[in-house]
Amino acid sequence: MLKSDYLQRVEKIAYFLLARRRILLAVFAGLAAWSLVSALAQEPEYVLVPVAARDLPSAAKVSSADVTMARFLPEHAPKNQLARNDIPSMTVAGPMRRGEPFTDRRVIQPHGLSAGENLALIDVPASHARLLRVGDFVDVVNLTTESAEPDIIARTAEIASIEKSGTDAGSTVGVIVTAERAHAIMTAQLHAPMTVLPTNTP
Repeated sequence: MLKSDYLQRVEKIAYFLLARRRILLAVFAGLAAWSLVSALAQEPEYVLVPVAARDLPSAAKVSSADVTMARFLPEHAPKNQLARNDIPSMTVAGPMRRGEPFTDRRVIQPHGLSAGENLALIDVPASHARLLRVGDFVDVVNLTTESAEPDIIARTAEIASIEKSGTDAGSTVGVIVTAERAHAIMTAQLHAPMTVLPTNTP
């Protein structure tokens, strides 16, 4: 009799635990399903970033058609991005690929350009750029000439911008010149390094 009572108690305890276990399993299964549905239903948050709509060459003036918006995850969005409406009329500081974000390092705002004036960009060593200031006047010189006289591509050009690369490799100096001189500088840089030499104010 005692043995029968003992077995009954064991069976009741086992049944109780089994019932609770089934309830817990059902609860956990429901929570897992709810979490999965929530994860699938939740759209990731994106931020809109202005990017180049096409490949842009160095020194190109940006138009509205050159700017489009792309979605980035917040953690992948670039720092110091520019507002879309502020980008047109700016000048590309260096070649840009399609889809590359517009930041304060990729485009520059010309200072006081008048009609007929253009911004020509010249890469110079960082140590040289430290000696220059916006507003200085320089001669743009071809470094590979074999002549005893320097090959001056543009004379008395005003510096409008100095963009540092963030490393000691070099900087980009923007000088105000005519469209003809800007084209000559860009063409010359394809074949030889150039530099700028301080000169007297005109």
